[in-house]
Formats: sequence, structure tokens, C-alpha cells
Amino acid sequence: MDINQIIFRFVIAGLIGAIIGLEREKAKELNKSAGPIGIRTEILTGLLGASAVLMSQYFGNWIFILGFVAVLIFSFLPVLLVNNEANGSYKTSISTVIVYLMGALAFLGQMQVALAIAIITTFVLSIKYTLHKFIYGISYTEIIDAAKFVIIAFIILPFLPNLAYDQQILGFFEPVSLIQASNDTATNIINPYRIWLLIVIISGLNFLGYILVKIFGR
Repeated sequence: MDINQIIFRFVIAGLIGAIIGLEREKAKELNKSAGPIGIRTEILTGLLGASAVLMSQYFGNWIFILGFVAVLIFSFLPVLLVNNEANGSYKTSISTVIVYLMGALAFLGQMQVALAIAIITTFVLSIKYTLHKFIYGISYTEIIDAAKFVIIAFIILPFLPNLAYDQQILGFFEPVSLIQASNDTATNIINPYRIWLLIVIISGLNFLGYILVKIFGR
């Protein structure tokens, strides 16, 4: 890499820290806490992750591991010693570790992936009250219904054969010559995967509509 590429990747690493750090800074303001981790700390953590990768290329991978351990200690120790919001939270500690790793990932050239994960992390951190309000309004029956949908969509569907059984079934009722003559007009209707996929789509639309009603009302 030339110097311009190195600088650009350091900028992205710092930007990742700024994105998450800005949200954490606003959270501190809303919660009236004074934790040690804010926007400047997160920017420096992202730069530390990128620096650790750069130095590891010259001195060995132990540099990156040492930096990772240092970030773990710095971010989690205040929360473990005094477990209250005034000294930070586990969410902030985890986000700091993510900033370090994403800074390292950005320096390795995976800048789009690192930025995407940073944005997702910021979004998850920022929807605390909305998410809690939504969760408190969920009943056990709704959790069971969600589990049923997961079963039909992600457990049963992948195991169904994506094959058409039209010809095999028609073979019980028609002569072989008629089946061969109708090959060009086979419709691929009796397909277990496609039939179950239709069930998943209909169930998914109903489930999505129910979630939207829960969020926005009727």
C-alpha cells in the first residue's frame, strides 16, 4: 500500500469510531451518566485497531492481540468494578470492542463491511427505548407464533425437495406414450418446495402485517 491508501484506511477507521461514539455520547447525555467512553475515545479506539494491524505486519500478530486485550480491560473494567450506569454500561463496552475490530477490518481493506457493521451497531444501540417498548408488549402466545413461523420458514422449507412430481403422479393414470407426448406442456405444479414456499410467503405477509399493527396501530 502507498501512503494515500494507508491514510484513507485510517480515516475510515476513525469514522467508524465517530459513528458509534456519537450515538454513545448522546446516550450519556440522555442518561446523565459520566462514563469514560465517548466519541473521542471511540475514534481513538478505531485508530488503535487500524494501528495494531499495521504494526502486526512488522512485529507479529501479538501486537493486535495485545491491543485487543487492552481494549477489553479498558472498556469492561469500570463496569465490572462499579456496576452502575454512571461508570458506563456493557453496551458501551461491547460497542468499543466492535470499534476496535472494525477499525482493524477497515485497515485490512474490508471498509464497506466494517462501515456496514458500524452502522448496524449504531442502529441497534439507538433503538433501546423503542425496542424495549415493543418487547414489553409481546405476549408468550406471540413468541410461540414467531417460533412457529421460524420453523416453517427456516427449518422445514430447506429440507423439502425442489423437484416436480407431475410426471411420476401422472404415470399412474396415463400410458407412457401420453406422458412423453405431454413433456413439453409439463407445468411443474406438484413441487413440494414451491408449495411450501407459497405457505411461507402467505404466513410471512400475515406476520409482517401483525408486527406493523403492533408498532403503528391499526
